[in-house]
Amino acid sequence: MYHVIIVDDDKWAIEDIKESFCFADWNFEITGEYGSAEEALPHILAEQPELVVTDIQMNRHSGLEMIRTCREQGMETLFILVSGYDDFNYVQDAFKYGVFFYLLKPIDDAKVHEVMEQLWEKLDKTSRLLSELHSPGTFEKAIAYIEKHYMEAITLESVAKALFINKNYLSQLISKRKGETFIQYRNRLRVDYAKRLIRMGNHNMTDVAASAGFEDASQFSRIFRQIAGESPTGYRARYQARK
Repeated sequence: MYHVIIVDDDKWAIEDIKESFCFADWNFEITGEYGSAEEALPHILAEQPELVVTDIQMNRHSGLEMIRTCREQGMETLFILVSGYDDFNYVQDAFKYGVFFYLLKPIDDAKVHEVMEQLWEKLDKTSRLLSELHSPGTFEKAIAYIEKHYMEAITLESVAKALFINKNYLSQLISKRKGETFIQYRNRLRVDYAKRLIRMGNHNMTDVAASAGFEDASQFSRIFRQIAGESPTGYRARYQARK
């Protein structure tokens, strides 16, 4: 069973999508229906569904901005854009972010069937390759490599190259087994290490950031706050107050 999330600020458009795509016939379960990109994004990042069907133009944030954020987090989710805008610039941006398909409203049921056949073939192939990657030792080698090198400037691409694994399959393997993306996992390791350095003494935060693998103090502070729920200096003050 695959999972799909639908995003559109028009509730009747969502109903049209459900009717045209016939998700159950393709072994998809709808796990969420959202009226805005802001509402949908945290659920997409947390659930990492195989498919998201979304409108482009919505209140405040567009579907393209949502997709860009997902890609920045290392997600390999497939996206289908459903839009009333036949605009070449939109199409260019869509494929720049790796959108699987761009469908125009009103939805053509025959075209949807064709797209779902292609989608099913791609997901089936990915599932089979992921099964091969689940062979003993593959996941463990990847995690061991990341845990050894997370303080360096490693990327998903560099890990995949070092282990001779396709980066897309490695990304999905980590997401499935760890419940988080490569970037989320790497950043969590870096923040945990930074916490240990902070607890060890009165280190300069710039030095802590560099030692943990962050590009600069600004990035360090932002990611630390996202993961720990407080700033590095706040964490140090709270720790010292308990001593």
